[in-house]
Amino acid sequence: EGSALAFAADMDAQRHSITGCKDVLFEHRGQAPSPSKNYCQLVVNANGAIWRTWKISPAAALHHMDAAGSASEDTCTLEEFLQQETFHDKVANVFGQAVLDQAISAAQRS
Repeated sequence: EGSALAFAADMDAQRHSITGCKDVLFEHRGQAPSPSKNYCQLVVNANGAIWRTWKISPAAALHHMDAAGSASEDTCTLEEFLQQETFHDKVANVFGQAVLDQAISAAQRS
């Protein structure tokens, strides 16, 4: 449980340091679909969109740390987010089309 609390604190700290912007327009996070145990986060703010993935070890269901770290991050501007189908595919594959539509709507309103 201590590992999960540290993981959540890490996510909150990263949320507030996203490309120097605290004004989050849209955020969604959760576990990727089975069989993956990875944890993913999408954040859309005034500066752009951020897609993060944390690798979770399926055997131990723990946050996996290696030399390269466990988190990967892709970022883009709002304009790129609205046009990049590869970014859209990542979001839709993990969280579904409805979440992608909400994120796009939030980006368009900004």
